[in-house]
Amino acid sequence: METNHKYRSIKIITSLIAIITVIFFLDVGTFAFQKNNFIDTKTATQDLQQLVNDTYKQFKDVKDGKNADYIPFLATVPSELFGIAIALRDGTTYSAGDADYLFAIESVSKPFTAALVMQQYNGPGVIVEKIGVEPTGLAFNSKLAIELIKERSVNPLVNAGAIAAVSLVKAGDETERWSLILNNMSKFAGTTLKMMDEVFRSEYSTSWSNRSIANNLYNSHGLTRVFTVVQPTTKVERSVQVTQTFL
Repeated sequence: METNHKYRSIKIITSLIAIITVIFFLDVGTFAFQKNNFIDTKTATQDLQQLVNDTYKQFKDVKDGKNADYIPFLATVPSELFGIAIALRDGTTYSAGDADYLFAIESVSKPFTAALVMQQYNGPGVIVEKIGVEPTGLAFNSKLAIELIKERSVNPLVNAGAIAAVSLVKAGDETERWSLILNNMSKFAGTTLKMMDEVFRSEYSTSWSNRSIANNLYNSHGLTRVFTVVQPTTKVERSVQVTQTFL
């Protein structure tokens, strides 16, 4: 199964890099437009919307691949849903397709948690030292990588590294840690995000692979953890979370 996920993992990581790169250049470009009047704002707006429209038209009929089915709920999401959106730092958005549909972000959450860790520790040094930044060459959910690679958690964009990143978030308890992570993502999104209860339940009931990764990391002195079920105000069990301090 891990081998079958290899190319999906590469595509996810590549997509994340592409998204971050696009955001960076759009951010820098927006600043340049505002500072130097390099290009007319109306023209820039038309160009970005046209880019979104053209990209949506080019890929909307692609039928390759299939929904992830190792999480039962995801297998039920209509596979024809497809949306594109670009958001600038001033709040301006350009979208096409099903951009207003509430998709579960899944692994897209990983770089944002890593960003929170870097913010709390005043830089990327803690990620480099405690987790690593090298690609595994294996699937994003690989357990074999933990055994083969000395750093074990390897990088924050694979499951082992993402679990380690969560444990690095400075918090007094699990409730505070969850609140910090959710609020951080909401700030990036520019709106208040909420946990999708049905997706959570589906994830939690099938999360044995990730629990084995967490226990493997703990067993190798990769992190200290307390398994605690948090009862939020929504009365939905949050998750058995990897907590405390990454060593």
